[in-house]
Amino acid sequence: MNQKWPSYLFYVLVICFVLLSIRESISSFWLLIEGNRITGKVIRFESDTNNRKKTVKRPVFEYKVNGNTYTIKADISSDLQYDMNDTETILTSPSNADFAKISSFLELWLSSLLYVFAVIAFFAFRFALRMVFHLKI
Repeated sequence: MNQKWPSYLFYVLVICFVLLSIRESISSFWLLIEGNRITGKVIRFESDTNNRKKTVKRPVFEYKVNGNTYTIKADISSDLQYDMNDTETILTSPSNADFAKISSFLELWLSSLLYVFAVIAFFAFRFALRMVFHLKI
């Protein structure tokens, strides 16, 4: 049996997470540079259950581009951050108003940072396996 497959699997996972982080970063950076800045308004809150079985509320923003109305739900729950009818800057693609992100640090960069932390965790786990169990992965 080939003993190299765990090592190959490790590198495939790392490469996937690095590519996902790069894709998310480029998307956010492009919207910051080239995107249209539109004011969106909180029109409702949608409840989701997180992984700790706690119900969180995510604001849903409405924004208009060229007479068309669009909505975007925040990726980050923010029970205390927004109230009904609060406004926030929405970044939209010049060519596709459906492609949009809320202009806040966490909304723009959290997914990229999580992928980077996952890569760091993979390397830490690999290091621990090598040190504790003397595994060659």
